[in-house]
Amino acid sequence: METTAYAPLLKQIASQEADVFLVAMPLHMAFFGLNKADKIRASYHYQKWYMSGHSLGAAMAAMYSADHLKDYRGLIMLAGYPTKDLHAANFSVLSIYGSKDGNAKVLQKNPQYLPNDYTKQVIKGGNHAQFGNYGLQKGDGQATISRKAQQQATSQAVRQYLLAHDK
Repeated sequence: METTAYAPLLKQIASQEADVFLVAMPLHMAFFGLNKADKIRASYHYQKWYMSGHSLGAAMAAMYSADHLKDYRGLIMLAGYPTKDLHAANFSVLSIYGSKDGNAKVLQKNPQYLPNDYTKQVIKGGNHAQFGNYGLQKGDGQATISRKAQQQATSQAVRQYLLAHDK
Protein backbone atom coordinates (compact mmCIF):
# COMPACT_ATOMS: atom_id res chain seq x y z
CA MET A 1 0.00 0.00 0.00
CA GLU A 2 1.05 3.56 -0.55
CA THR A 3 2.75 4.76 2.63
CA THR A 4 0.70 7.94 2.86
CA ALA A 5 -2.50 5.87 3.07
CA TYR A 6 -1.77 5.56 6.79
CA ALA A 7 -1.14 9.28 7.40
CA PRO A 8 -4.73 10.11 8.48
CA LEU A 9 -4.74 7.42 11.19
CA LEU A 10 -1.25 8.31 12.38
CA LYS A 11 -2.14 12.02 12.54
CA GLN A 12 -5.01 11.11 14.89
CA ILE A 13 -2.69 9.06 17.09
CA ALA A 14 -0.07 11.82 17.08
CA SER A 15 -2.69 14.40 18.08
CA GLN A 16 -3.08 12.48 21.35
CA GLU A 17 0.50 13.25 22.39
CA ALA A 18 2.16 10.18 20.91
CA ASP A 19 5.06 10.55 18.54
CA VAL A 20 4.67 8.34 15.49
CA PHE A 21 6.94 7.50 12.59
CA LEU A 22 5.55 6.55 9.20
CA VAL A 23 8.23 4.52 7.47
CA ALA A 24 8.28 4.04 3.70
CA MET A 25 9.10 0.45 2.80
CA PRO A 26 10.80 -0.66 -0.41
CA LEU A 27 8.13 -1.63 -2.95
CA HIS A 28 5.57 -0.88 -0.19
CA MET A 29 6.31 -4.30 1.33
CA ALA A 30 7.35 -4.45 5.00
CA PHE A 31 9.50 -7.54 4.65
CA PHE A 32 11.89 -5.63 2.36
CA GLY A 33 12.57 -3.03 5.08
CA LEU A 34 12.39 -5.13 8.21
CA ASN A 35 15.22 -3.34 10.03
CA LYS A 36 14.36 0.26 9.11
CA ALA A 37 13.29 0.86 12.71
CA ASP A 38 16.92 0.54 13.81
CA LYS A 39 17.79 3.84 12.13
CA ILE A 40 14.85 5.63 13.77
CA ARG A 41 15.72 4.29 17.21
CA ALA A 42 19.34 5.38 16.74
CA SER A 43 18.22 8.92 15.86
CA TYR A 44 15.83 9.50 18.80
CA HIS A 45 16.27 8.89 22.49
CA TYR A 46 12.92 7.80 23.91
CA GLN A 47 12.80 5.66 27.02
CA LYS A 48 9.85 3.61 25.77
CA TRP A 49 9.38 2.34 22.24
CA TYR A 50 6.42 0.57 20.66
CA MET A 51 6.34 -1.09 17.25
CA SER A 52 3.27 -1.22 15.02
CA GLY A 53 2.07 -2.29 11.62
CA HIS A 54 -0.99 -3.17 9.56
CA SER A 55 -1.72 -6.51 7.92
CA LEU A 56 1.52 -7.94 6.52
CA GLY A 57 3.23 -4.96 8.12
CA ALA A 58 1.90 -6.11 11.51
CA ALA A 59 3.26 -9.62 10.95
CA MET A 60 6.64 -8.15 10.01
CA ALA A 61 6.53 -5.77 13.01
CA ALA A 62 5.89 -8.83 15.18
CA MET A 63 8.86 -10.62 13.63
CA TYR A 64 11.10 -7.60 14.16
CA SER A 65 9.82 -7.11 17.73
CA ALA A 66 10.50 -10.74 18.63
CA ASP A 67 14.15 -10.17 17.77
CA HIS A 68 14.27 -6.88 19.75
CA LEU A 69 12.14 -7.59 22.83
CA LYS A 70 14.58 -5.84 25.16
CA ASP A 71 14.38 -2.64 23.09
CA TYR A 72 10.58 -2.30 22.92
CA ARG A 73 7.76 -2.08 25.45
CA GLY A 74 5.13 -3.43 23.12
CA LEU A 75 3.62 -4.13 19.75
CA ILE A 76 0.42 -2.76 18.23
CA MET A 77 -0.92 -5.02 15.49
CA LEU A 78 -3.62 -3.65 13.20
CA ALA A 79 -5.30 -6.61 11.51
CA GLY A 80 -2.21 -8.74 11.96
CA TYR A 81 -0.91 -11.74 13.87
CA PRO A 82 2.32 -12.71 15.62
CA THR A 83 4.92 -14.61 13.63
CA LYS A 84 7.44 -15.34 16.40
CA ASP A 85 7.41 -15.73 20.17
CA LEU A 86 6.75 -12.42 21.94
CA HIS A 87 7.05 -13.61 25.53
CA ALA A 88 9.27 -11.30 27.57
CA ALA A 89 9.08 -9.42 30.84
CA ASN A 90 7.57 -5.96 30.37
CA PHE A 91 6.47 -6.62 26.78
CA SER A 92 2.83 -6.27 25.75
CA VAL A 93 0.72 -6.63 22.63
CA LEU A 94 -2.39 -4.81 21.49
CA SER A 95 -4.24 -6.46 18.61
CA ILE A 96 -6.91 -4.39 16.87
CA TYR A 97 -9.07 -5.62 14.04
CA GLY A 98 -12.53 -5.07 12.62
CA SER A 99 -15.44 -7.45 13.19
CA LYS A 100 -16.06 -7.46 9.42
CA ASP A 101 -12.45 -8.24 8.49
CA GLY A 102 -12.43 -10.76 5.66
CA ASN A 103 -9.29 -12.32 7.17
CA ALA A 104 -10.61 -12.69 10.75
CA LYS A 105 -9.69 -16.39 10.98
CA VAL A 106 -6.12 -15.72 9.83
CA LEU A 107 -5.77 -13.05 12.51
CA GLN A 108 -6.16 -15.75 15.17
CA LYS A 109 -2.95 -17.51 14.05
CA ASN A 110 -0.19 -18.31 16.51
CA PRO A 111 -1.82 -17.45 19.86
CA GLN A 112 1.01 -19.34 21.57
CA TYR A 113 3.35 -16.48 20.60
CA LEU A 114 1.36 -13.82 22.46
CA PRO A 115 2.71 -12.55 25.80
CA ASN A 116 0.74 -12.62 29.04
CA ASP A 117 0.10 -8.89 28.68
CA TYR A 118 -2.14 -9.15 25.63
CA THR A 119 -5.15 -7.02 24.77
CA LYS A 120 -7.53 -7.63 21.88
CA GLN A 121 -9.77 -4.83 20.61
CA VAL A 122 -12.38 -5.72 17.98
CA ILE A 123 -13.90 -2.70 16.26
CA LYS A 124 -17.54 -3.50 15.67
CA GLY A 125 -18.38 -2.96 12.00
CA GLY A 126 -14.77 -2.30 10.98
CA ASN A 127 -12.94 -4.19 8.24
CA HIS A 128 -9.36 -4.82 7.12
CA ALA A 129 -8.83 -1.96 4.68
CA GLN A 130 -10.22 0.94 6.70
CA PHE A 131 -7.13 1.24 8.91
CA GLY A 132 -5.63 2.95 5.89
CA ASN A 133 -7.01 5.21 3.18
CA TYR A 134 -6.39 3.06 0.15
CA GLY A 135 -9.84 1.85 -0.87
CA LEU A 136 -11.29 -1.62 -1.05
CA GLN A 137 -9.24 -4.76 -0.58
CA LYS A 138 -9.93 -8.07 -2.30
CA GLY A 139 -11.41 -10.65 0.07
CA ASP A 140 -12.24 -8.10 2.76
CA GLY A 141 -15.61 -7.90 4.47
CA GLN A 142 -18.02 -5.01 3.98
CA ALA A 143 -17.59 -2.45 6.77
CA THR A 144 -20.74 -1.20 8.46
CA ILE A 145 -19.02 1.85 9.95
CA SER A 146 -17.20 4.64 8.17
CA ARG A 147 -13.45 4.73 7.66
CA LYS A 148 -13.34 7.83 9.86
CA ALA A 149 -15.21 6.04 12.68
CA GLN A 150 -12.91 3.01 12.44
CA GLN A 151 -9.80 5.16 12.55
CA GLN A 152 -11.15 7.15 15.50
CA ALA A 153 -11.87 3.91 17.39
CA THR A 154 -8.37 2.68 16.53
CA SER A 155 -6.75 5.90 17.70
CA GLN A 156 -8.68 5.76 20.97
CA ALA A 157 -7.71 2.11 21.56
CA VAL A 158 -4.05 2.94 20.93
CA ARG A 159 -4.25 5.90 23.30
CA GLN A 160 -5.78 3.78 26.07
CA TYR A 161 -3.17 1.08 25.56
CA LEU A 162 -0.27 3.54 25.68
CA LEU A 163 -1.63 5.28 28.77
CA ALA A 164 -2.06 1.93 30.54
CA HIS A 165 1.51 0.90 29.69
CA ASP A 166 3.22 4.26 30.23
CA LYS A 167 4.04 3.57 33.87
